[in-house]
Amino acid sequence: MKPYLYLLPLLLLSCKNEPAKAPLVNTPASTQTAKQPEASAATQSIKRPIDMLYDFNGDGKNDIDGMVMQERGQKLIISFANKDIPKIHLRTGNAIPVGEGDLNGDGAAELTLAAEPNHGCTYDITTWSLQGGKWKQVFGPELFPTACETINADSVDSLIVKENGKVYFYKTDVNDEDFKKVKTEIHLK
Repeated sequence: MKPYLYLLPLLLLSCKNEPAKAPLVNTPASTQTAKQPEASAATQSIKRPIDMLYDFNGDGKNDIDGMVMQERGQKLIISFANKDIPKIHLRTGNAIPVGEGDLNGDGAAELTLAAEPNHGCTYDITTWSLQGGKWKQVFGPELFPTACETINADSVDSLIVKENGKVYFYKTDVNDEDFKKVKTEIHLK
């Protein structure tokens, strides 16, 4: 027993207690100005809170109101109060929906979903467009690593932007210890 007592102080001294870093993804996008570039005058203001008008079918009415997300085992079903809008079926138990405004120029808004694939450390980002009465995946899946931090709609909202008619995704640089975001042009399908 006595030889172990000599090791105890060494073990206690070897423990390093560093302060925890503030999560990058759990703060509103407006407070992440150090991580995101300043918006230029050419940036179209298409980012709005989830409860604003998002007209997915082009009829001039808000389609995000009455959206229901139901988990069924490992599946998620997203349905809308407007029965003319079909359901979205995902193979995940959790997702964060964010209305994007009109990204592809078809006159209707797109919907981005950040789906948690069972562990919460990396999310699948997909963007959907209602075309011809059916949901079509127009972007993704793109992995969004979170360092196992909780994300919210503000985090997802800041990932996709439209500038000068082009759409960009802020891809996470996994080789950077701070998970720096790199602006990457994307082409919607």
